[in-house]
Amino acid sequence: MSANLVTLHSSPKNGKKPLDIDENRLKHIFIDWLSMYQEHVVNKPLPKVSGSLIVKTDEHGELIYDIVGYKDHAGSFDTNINVKCDGFRVEISGNPSRYNRLDNVFGYTSLNTCIELYNQILNKFGLPPLDIGRAQIKRVDITENHAVGRKNPEKHIRMLSSCCYNGELGYLYPNGQTCDWFKHSRRLYLKVYNKAFELKKHLKKCDKISGVTAREIKYIRDLIIQCERVGIVRVELELSRQILSELNLSTLKKREIMGDLIELFEKKNPYLQKSNYGNVSNSDEVFEIAIDKEYTVRQANNIKDYYDLWVTGADFKVRYPKKSTYYRICSLLKSVGVDVRKPMDITRLQHVMIPLEYKRLLPSDAYEEFVPCLKSVCNF
Repeated sequence: MSANLVTLHSSPKNGKKPLDIDENRLKHIFIDWLSMYQEHVVNKPLPKVSGSLIVKTDEHGELIYDIVGYKDHAGSFDTNINVKCDGFRVEISGNPSRYNRLDNVFGYTSLNTCIELYNQILNKFGLPPLDIGRAQIKRVDITENHAVGRKNPEKHIRMLSSCCYNGELGYLYPNGQTCDWFKHSRRLYLKVYNKAFELKKHLKKCDKISGVTAREIKYIRDLIIQCERVGIVRVELELSRQILSELNLSTLKKREIMGDLIELFEKKNPYLQKSNYGNVSNSDEVFEIAIDKEYTVRQANNIKDYYDLWVTGADFKVRYPKKSTYYRICSLLKSVGVDVRKPMDITRLQHVMIPLEYKRLLPSDAYEEFVPCLKSVCNF
């Protein structure tokens, strides 16, 4: 690690030691989505702000529930931040790093900066600002770009999809441009994808947006070329209110909490965790892990045999039709980091043994000026 360190203090209530992070980490990781709300105790109701209304009634026409939608606060380049207020509860949600910009290849590295932007928008609706100690964070997404070299993103995404978190392998999308984990979790969601591929889809939308100039379209086209040249693989981590609350990070505080968010990000970044969570590559390793887990030699050999069956393509649901047997075997193998509920993908297993080379990216000084020039911290 670089000798140039910044000490970021975690929440004093969690008893953790301060987190030492290379100060450049604060420049690489940024906010990609932020949802917040605040309940206000006021004598006079605040201005009501809403979008569409969704109403559900029973067969007799009696109201079951109604949901008031957000009102879009439009920025330039077809961007928007969503605002809602019922007179007491103020909610605001969106991608601050994308607002009023043609792209979000890089974004705001400070949560406080995002909140300043949100407060400016709330003021336009005649709504009070988000208060320290009272405003709540419902969701925050943090992200980082990795330069992996031209024509390498798909290979990296396939490799990273072999990472196993809590027995769950990454889901590799059919187009090979994205993989993700925890899709059905209410706590967090992790995604890795090819940024140039995503920008190409964005370009098609830009062509249809009214008011976008030829110069701005050229900017996006050139930016795609630059992203392809360095090969940007993006890692995004979505954190829900539940996990933020568990870690005492859901309430807006006086201090900047980016250090705490970075710490969470580092724990789930597959580039950093692959050596710890990568799928095992052979049955001998399965046996050793089982012994480390304090299984007996006989149990470890059984687990190893089950693993060998899975590698050869055995369908465990067919081979072990009795549900109790099937789930017992799944549980045993999951304890050593192998999820046999999914078909064996030998291509991903082979990739585990290939080292991943990457560097983190920083924006050039001219990036905000619409000059497509990425300053990489590596040479490809």
